[in-house]
Amino acid sequence: MYADIAPVVPMEPVLADEPFDHEDYIFQVKWDGVRILAYSGKDTLKLFNRRQKERTREFPEIIESLAYLPAGTVLDGEAISLGPDGRPSFFLALKRDQTRNAQMIAQLVKAHPVSYMVFDMLYLEGEGLVEKPLSERQRLLGEVVKESAAVHLVDSIAANGRALFEAVSREGMEGIVAKDARSRYLIGQKSPLWKKVKAWREIDAVAGGWLKREGQLRSLLVGIPDEKGLRYIGSVSSGLTGEQRSMLRAYFEAGGEHSSPFLNPPDKIGVKWAEPGIEVRVRYLEWSSDGMLRNPAVVDMRNREGWVL
Repeated sequence: MYADIAPVVPMEPVLADEPFDHEDYIFQVKWDGVRILAYSGKDTLKLFNRRQKERTREFPEIIESLAYLPAGTVLDGEAISLGPDGRPSFFLALKRDQTRNAQMIAQLVKAHPVSYMVFDMLYLEGEGLVEKPLSERQRLLGEVVKESAAVHLVDSIAANGRALFEAVSREGMEGIVAKDARSRYLIGQKSPLWKKVKAWREIDAVAGGWLKREGQLRSLLVGIPDEKGLRYIGSVSSGLTGEQRSMLRAYFEAGGEHSSPFLNPPDKIGVKWAEPGIEVRVRYLEWSSDGMLRNPAVVDMRNREGWVL
């Protein structure tokens, strides 16, 4: 017998500038969710996220669907939840990851079920696979994992990364990951043997405040509605012209003083809160692990009267 395998920090890809084709690589959809590793022990199955925090209670449907795994097996994948538009919603997956109340977890399982998108295997029945090439790990993964409503194997496309990137970009998805089929699994490392290529996406948000520096509007604080109110997702400055900044400042100042409309207001110096009346379309590259937009830029804006800046 062997001891249960301790949680590890998963291997991560580096960011690449553009998609490519290569005969030594496989290409996979980059699913927009929460990184989860599944550990099958002697007596139980446990789930941990990329920060080695246990998430077994948070994803009961994954636990139920992987009950057959032999002891000493470790899977790597992404827990995703689909939004109303049928695309993976990072915020729904993050909400599942962060909910601790048992009653609320049960409600979310029904309202926002997750799918575990499995793309790698680190151990099989106690045998370490990390030194084996990805192509061999992929073969074994296909033999072990049984797909179900809650568990899916991530498809791998050989050689042709550009076509896959074009397809996921058309669908408004996060991007792709290119992986050298000869690569070992480098625990705890970010390696160029895996490369992520991100597609720019857009989201409709609401301005709930602005940052004022030296009398000028420097950036907008934006959020998106959820069941409990407006959730802050970051500040955006890029894309705003000098004329737009002046118009926005005049608009906000005419609206008077307000308290924060956000459920999770940021702690920033120079914040001015506003009535959330301006809709902002924001282009962004990806989400941070704490639910903030990365590389955001304003595409356009409108208020309730319909005027566009």
